[in-house]
Amino acid sequence: MSHGPSHDTTVEPNLTPLLDLVMQLLMFFMICGNYAAEQSNEPVNLAFSETAKQLSDEAKISPGQEEDFLFLTVKPYHPDTNAGDLANHLAPESQATVLEKYKDGDAYVLIVGHDAMRAEPDGELLVWLGQQHSDLERKSKDGQVHTSVVIRPDGDLDYAVVYRILKFCKDKGFTNLKVRALIGKGVSK
Repeated sequence: MSHGPSHDTTVEPNLTPLLDLVMQLLMFFMICGNYAAEQSNEPVNLAFSETAKQLSDEAKISPGQEEDFLFLTVKPYHPDTNAGDLANHLAPESQATVLEKYKDGDAYVLIVGHDAMRAEPDGELLVWLGQQHSDLERKSKDGQVHTSVVIRPDGDLDYAVVYRILKFCKDKGFTNLKVRALIGKGVSK
């Protein structure tokens, strides 16, 4: 009297739980990947540059060196066209008071996880950049800041604003500064 399986039957594993797990992981990474793209790619009409260079795959960081990116999207404020965009990047309780300080053409800086900031010498952007540099310096293993500040200016923005932000970054200690632009000739104004 044997209680085990007979020799003529084969036992196959049940793969249903494994397929469920794979599908859950797939959905998880699809959702997370979409949010990551939204965080660093605020929609902006980049400026054109005839001297811009294509990013190369060889321009990677050396092994063992970490490099992070700090994206600053800079747009001009136009009450008729993008007041809602600026309002979406402000805390609800401060929208009314902040929006009335902006004039047509004033630049504002969008940073993921932070309220929009004015790109003025007495504005909070300068203070925020100083805090970021201090935090990154303190967290770094070698005491150096390897974070690249990537400025993504709107094509309608006055270049003096971009220069001012580059100077802010340099004054606060950032050394890896990059400006994004489209390659080619744009429409001349």
